[in-house]
Amino acid sequence: MTTITDALRSDLVGALEAGDRPRASALRVGLAAVANAEAVDAAGPTVAAGLRGDVARRDLSAAEVAAVLATERDDLRDQAAALRARGRPEADDLDDRAAVLAAHLPTELPTDERQPRTTSH
Repeated sequence: MTTITDALRSDLVGALEAGDRPRASALRVGLAAVANAEAVDAAGPTVAAGLRGDVARRDLSAAEVAAVLATERDDLRDQAAALRARGRPEADDLDDRAAVLAAHLPTELPTDERQPRTTSH
């Protein structure tokens, strides 16, 4: 089964190959937000994992990934609205980027599994 993150990565490759910079930028923002959500708090206890002693990352559920993307989409829409209120033309670009992320969201966001799990990879 293809995950949301897999679909984002696949779409990013297509956007890069097509030279679609705005789409690629939006997808990178989404992937970066997911990667940030997977990060473990460095101030807390950490356990080395993997060959290089990397810190284990959180294993996000599909619901958590969707929630992260929805937050990014909403942030882009809010920024667009603020720019539009000032008469700035960049608002349309932000709306387009929000639409790219929205296209990768399920039609209904699941509400279960709100607590991230930590795994060692």
